[in-house]
Amino acid sequence: MKKFFLFFKNRIVDPIKENRVRKYQQKMEIYAKTDPEKCCRFFYKKKTGERLNLKSPRTLSEKIQWLKLHEILPRLPLYTQCADKYRVRDFVSDRGYADILVPLIGVYDSPDQIDFAELSDQFVLKANNSSGQNLIVKDKSKLNWQETKKILSSWLATEYWLAGGEWQYRDIPKKIICEEYLSSNSGELVDYKFFCYDGKVEYLDVWVDHGIGSRPLYIYLDKNLQPVPFNKDTIAFQKAGRQITLPDNLNQMFQIAQDLSKGFPFVRVDLYSTEGKIYFGELTFTPCAGVDPNYTPLGLQKLGEGIKAK
Repeated sequence: MKKFFLFFKNRIVDPIKENRVRKYQQKMEIYAKTDPEKCCRFFYKKKTGERLNLKSPRTLSEKIQWLKLHEILPRLPLYTQCADKYRVRDFVSDRGYADILVPLIGVYDSPDQIDFAELSDQFVLKANNSSGQNLIVKDKSKLNWQETKKILSSWLATEYWLAGGEWQYRDIPKKIICEEYLSSNSGELVDYKFFCYDGKVEYLDVWVDHGIGSRPLYIYLDKNLQPVPFNKDTIAFQKAGRQITLPDNLNQMFQIAQDLSKGFPFVRVDLYSTEGKIYFGELTFTPCAGVDPNYTPLGLQKLGEGIKAK
């Protein structure tokens, strides 16, 4: 019986799933390149099962789709620069915060340009034209460089923007960037994600620890640093009576997030704080392409309230 189920899964179920994924990808590519509104509607329907309301969007998910069409595409050159993990450094510097940039080791058009022998024992490799394509190297001696080159090449070969209709990534010249590794005496580096609305910080998402498997806990706070039940992690965190230890320079981080977000109806400003020093992470305009399934209905409503979709 076990062999039958394996046969059924491998020969019937998996191919059906693969075919559905392939058809979805084909439609997304066609719509993204020819009809942005249809792309957003198709994407939203597939991910949520609901029809997209663009006339009077209310939730964060709906408003991000609206922003793609009415904010990001009309101002694409600026959004392209700020979504580019390399060129955004100029934007951050122009706003007076060059001192929070993570030191850059190198920028490469191809993995073949990277001199592996010259790299330090610890470093971080990133694709500049996507979100989440990062490789944190804590011990170079344990890294298989040939396999790593294959991973980096796959990043450069991927049209990341097509998956969720995120046009700000489309025109970025693809590169691999190498940054210095940021260490923390307390262990894992804590990520502070500020939800900003044209220069105003309303909410903060703190990645506090690796409490579930290998991923951190995502804890949402309001601007008064009180937990808000925007996802399951925060609800469980509150029920357990746990407390977050926040850095002494949090007020400075708030100010940086406000300054970097001015002029954008919505942007998530990602920052780090380690050993009293603040570092810039990235600017994210369409988190999860606007359809993060982890939010509660209240979270989707509240996080979307600050976006003026008119």
